[in-house]
Amino acid sequence: MVLWLKGAFSPQQIRDRLLNPMDGFSKKLVAYLESCFAGDFMMGSQSEVDAMVYGMKEAMECTETPIYKLPTAPPGVCEKSCGECETCESRNDWWEKYQREVDFVDKGKGLLGTFCEKDGKCKARFPRSCYPTTIVDTDTGHIDMKKNEPWLNTVAYIIMTYLLRCNADVTLLLSGTAIKAVIAYITDYISKNLPKTYMVFETIKAVYTRNKQ
Repeated sequence: MVLWLKGAFSPQQIRDRLLNPMDGFSKKLVAYLESCFAGDFMMGSQSEVDAMVYGMKEAMECTETPIYKLPTAPPGVCEKSCGECETCESRNDWWEKYQREVDFVDKGKGLLGTFCEKDGKCKARFPRSCYPTTIVDTDTGHIDMKKNEPWLNTVAYIIMTYLLRCNADVTLLLSGTAIKAVIAYITDYISKNLPKTYMVFETIKAVYTRNKQ
């Protein structure tokens, strides 16, 4: 899916603004992008989330996990933000549950192993490059988003993970080449023919191998 914001700058306009050292545009853009998607878990490192997810799976049936349940709306907001009333406590509980469910879905759908390899290379391009902070290249305008988990997609917590219960790779397209490549990929994907028999068996083998691990 490609989203184009009405009234937004073109990729070239964004690049020109990013390359202007006197413009505060880059800081505002980075802050906006980091609020939209991220490449980390919400409640800790991968090992910490692994332990949390394992505990959740042990404590509930498969159909009770967040993947099979609809998201719950957040409670009301305390007008005073006192942090002590029932409304504030309910909101804090919801926020903690929200983070657990997001990490559960991301952990279950975002991490891949050796089963995705073909000819020694991962077909899903894992592991991904990591960056401790978001970096804006002042020579080209290229942006490398902050990411600390090499085996996790860049995800949109609220829209994709929490509401739709899925982990989809979210990225920013800042060049005409990238936009054309994504459009070509989507067009090819939705118009492709049925898979060949050998591809079906390869998929079955991959699923079997994954479950066996």
